[in-house]
This record gives sequence, C-alpha cells and structure tokens, in this order.
Amino acid sequence: MNDVSFLFPLPNDPDAGALLSVSAAGPNGMLLPLGLRATLPGLARKDDRVVTVDDAVIVAVRVDPCFLDAQGNCHRQVRLVAQPLDENGAVDATVHLFYDLTDTRFNDAVMRLRALKTLAGDSTGCAPLAVHPVMQREGLRGPYANALKSMVLELCGEQNLTRVAVMTLAFGIPSWGFSAFTVTAGGLDPESIPHLSGAQQQQFTQSLPPPSFGEVSPEPAASPMQLLLRGRALRDAGEDDVLRAIDDTYRVENPTRSSPRTVDCVSCHVAGRARHLAWRERMLTAESSAERYRNEQHDLSLVDDGLGLRSQRIFGYLHRIASISARAANESAAVCDALNRWP
Repeated sequence: MNDVSFLFPLPNDPDAGALLSVSAAGPNGMLLPLGLRATLPGLARKDDRVVTVDDAVIVAVRVDPCFLDAQGNCHRQVRLVAQPLDENGAVDATVHLFYDLTDTRFNDAVMRLRALKTLAGDSTGCAPLAVHPVMQREGLRGPYANALKSMVLELCGEQNLTRVAVMTLAFGIPSWGFSAFTVTAGGLDPESIPHLSGAQQQQFTQSLPPPSFGEVSPEPAASPMQLLLRGRALRDAGEDDVLRAIDDTYRVENPTRSSPRTVDCVSCHVAGRARHLAWRERMLTAESSAERYRNEQHDLSLVDDGLGLRSQRIFGYLHRIASISARAANESAAVCDALNRWP
C-alpha cells in the first residue's frame, strides 16, 4: 500500500524546504497556479496572521486508476495532499489537489511506480499504510524522495489540475470547514456536497469540554452515523440503532460501497473517530459488520494516533503525529490490487 500512497516524513531543520510547495512547477506548470491560490479561503490563523494556501507544502501523494466523478465516470489520477507547516509541525488544515491523467500518461505513472518499488525493495512489502519507510530512513533529500518528487512534477501541474478540495481550521475553537471546487477555464466553481441539498460548504465543530462529541452543519440526509456524535443520544439509544450507526461508519470507509462523490465531507473525515465513540460510550464495535471492508492481501491495521476528534486527518499530520484513516488504507489496498493487475 505504501507503493501507491506515499506519506512524506516531516522535515527537520536541516531538511527545511525539502518538501514541494504548491508553487513548485514542472512541464505541466505550477502544482497550484497563483490565480487559483488567490481565490481560495485562508486555511487557518497563526497569532495575528492568516495562514494561506501559499504556506502549504505537499505531505502526501496518492495514485488512483479510477476516481469516480458524480456521473460515475472513471478518472485516472494523481492526488496531492498539502498542509501548512509551523514550528510545531503540520497545521490541521488541508488543500487536496486532483490531477487527471490520460491513459498514456497513467501508464507512464505505473512505470514510475514500478521503478520506485524497485528502489523500495522489501521495505514496503506487506506493510500497513504509514509514513513511508524508505523516506523515513533516507530522508527527504534521499534517492527515493527525489524520485517521487520528480514523478509528481512530471505528471502534475495546472494543465491537468481538475479539482481542489479545502479543509480550513477556525481560529480559537476546534472547528473545521470543508469545501470543494471544480477547476474551469474561468477559475474555481464551487461543488455541491453530496446529501446536503445543494450546500457547498460543511462544518464540523468539536464540543468541549471532554469527553468530546461534535456537531455537523449541515447534517447529511438519512445518515445513521450522526447518532454517534451526540453524547446523550448515543448513551440513550437502543443497541440496534447504535449498531446501525456503526455499520454506516464502515460503509463510508469501504471503497466498494462509497466514494468521496457519494459521501459528504464530514462523514468521510470522522467515520472512524465516530465509531470509537460508540466503543467508548457503549462498548460496541460491530466488527463483523457486512459493510466493513476486508482484504486478506493487505495489512489494514493502523496505529491509533490517540487524537480522537482533535484531528480531522485522513492522510497527513497533526503537528508531528501521523494521522491516517481507515478510508485511506482501504482505498490504498484497492488501488494496489488494481495496479498489480495492470498490464
């Protein structure tokens, strides 16, 4: 899985500047052109300064042979995850960049992935999704990291950038905002979020003090998972209702049952953390759920980051703690299987 989804180690001081910024450029132009950056919202605040997209660097790379759009069309893609960095590590805000590839260019990408696998050798064999073990060992200026960054610049740029998704972090309160945009000749067109009656933004706010739950606004229609985010309702609900909500979290994380085009933003980000609330409050897990993704070819285990609802990461960092969701691991396993069958 680490041969199709790549989480860079965060830089230490000697490696400052070793990660690609969103303004890095290759044959296809800048990863995120200045004109589009100027129209995106601020990502967070630091003291008296707004943290913008210009502060973001690429922390993760993902390859997908079939990212489905809202009409069910298959897009061959490279996707980049960018986060701002500060003295504490990574800020819990994100810019997610989507680049479509032609069949010919995607075949080129597969050849590059196979070359990277040769560099990695057994280091990535049968390993769970994590900070990339070879880049962790060699550093951000090592042969593997340089080859991966070269692949990104060769394949990605403004000429084939098709979509941008953003997660912002509110100042002073634990609250995250989600939105996505289609790239057009005129700039960025806001997308409607699935199951939100045309809404183009969604918010998740963590309740305080601990033990924390959360509020979703607007809530997705007919989403059993929402029960798990409400403290009193979760404690008072019948067991069947809680198990139905847990089933919903597994469905959201299962790439054979759902996709980012069929699930609202917050549900995708909080599914695993919401399920943890069901265990904490009711000692229920529903691990045998028919909705749960299973793949015996891969180790789908994940290290618990211990962050709970304090982090909304799917594949990235909060400060210097790697935070990876089951959705990212499950998708990576499915992509790995598809590319193992590639000609």
